[in-house]
Amino acid sequence: MNRDATPALVETPPFAELPDALVSDTSFLSMVGRSGNRKREAVVEYVTDNDKTLYLTERVAEELKRDDADEYGRGDWLYVARREDWMVRLPAMNEGIRIHDGPRASEIIDRTHERIAKLEKVPQDEVKRTDPALGGRAIQLLGAYDYDRVGIVIKDRNAERALSAVLSETFYEELVHIFRGEDVVMELKREYEEL
Repeated sequence: MNRDATPALVETPPFAELPDALVSDTSFLSMVGRSGNRKREAVVEYVTDNDKTLYLTERVAEELKRDDADEYGRGDWLYVARREDWMVRLPAMNEGIRIHDGPRASEIIDRTHERIAKLEKVPQDEVKRTDPALGGRAIQLLGAYDYDRVGIVIKDRNAERALSAVLSETFYEELVHIFRGEDVVMELKREYEEL
């Protein structure tokens, strides 16, 4: 596969509309940044004005605990997830969840984890499970929360390629969309500045 080619399930700008449910990786939130900047304001405004929900997995939440926050919680995404309803921390996952004849969430996670290790040419135990879990969480949102489409917002190119390859040609191919974090930020910031 050409490393520069856009994987099949990765959406490219301009976006028609983002799905109502978005699962975020840690790097997307880090890219959006702290309170008071235009990127963050654009993301928050888009999500709240368009009835979207940004979901955090427990692994992403664990990684975000290391982020510094001031004494009022500003800058801490976990504080935001506890205080504002546009961002929700997901409960523990049922890895056995599946929809119709699609693979179980645990199978998607394991296959993605394995594929990322191959792409990075490292043993599997050296690959964090944060990004592979995003595919399983998308399936959870489709099955347990009754969304018709779910978006994964991610920055890591190997994880993006792995998720696309694993989800392609499964029942979930039309239901899960992958968005590059920087593309989402640029699109929403452009829309925000045009207001």
